[in-house]
Amino acid sequence: AIVDPRPARLARLVEILQRRGIPLDVLGITGSLLIGAVSPAGDIDLTIRGTAAFDATRRAVHEAIAAGELQSLSHADWRTAWERRGSSLTFDEYRRHQERKGTQWLIDGTKVDLSLALPTELPTAGRKIGRRTIRARILDDRHAFALPARWQVEHAEITEIMTWTATFTGQVRCGETCLAIGTVERTTDGSLRLLIGADREAADDRLVLVD
Repeated sequence: AIVDPRPARLARLVEILQRRGIPLDVLGITGSLLIGAVSPAGDIDLTIRGTAAFDATRRAVHEAIAAGELQSLSHADWRTAWERRGSSLTFDEYRRHQERKGTQWLIDGTKVDLSLALPTELPTAGRKIGRRTIRARILDDRHAFALPARWQVEHAEITEIMTWTATFTGQVRCGETCLAIGTVERTTDGSLRLLIGADREAADDRLVLVD
């Protein structure tokens, strides 16, 4: 019989997080592990309920990596993740942005993907009016890791950047300047937002930090 190592590794991960103050009731799993599909080479898809617990979990993971209990992704791991994602970003851009998010790591060789479970209101409907490239400063990143991820921005016309694509969640932070390429939508209140990624790959769209 094929043995899936992920349940035992998940149990150890939960123990590591609990020792660092992350309560059990904020943890959840999704993906193949949730439905009991045997996948020895699969990932662990971990969800955290609530922004405060999500941020605390990322800090706990950082501490556990420093203590040698968890491991950072290798160069080959990051390249595999980038190739699977099919992102419009170059490999170096993808790795640079993903590493600082603190949402991917390894436990005994199994990759863990962390996501935020946060009830959010569905955005108002928008009418697509064309493509746009903008540079803007981030004013509000409170929903940066939600789906859809949303940022309030300082720009002459665009008031908000939004994405449904997991590649770009958490991509930029409050106070930073970003370069964004996407589709402009006029919302029902007349404001303009920039939609990044109308599909998973978002082949022509970008959202990157500008130094």
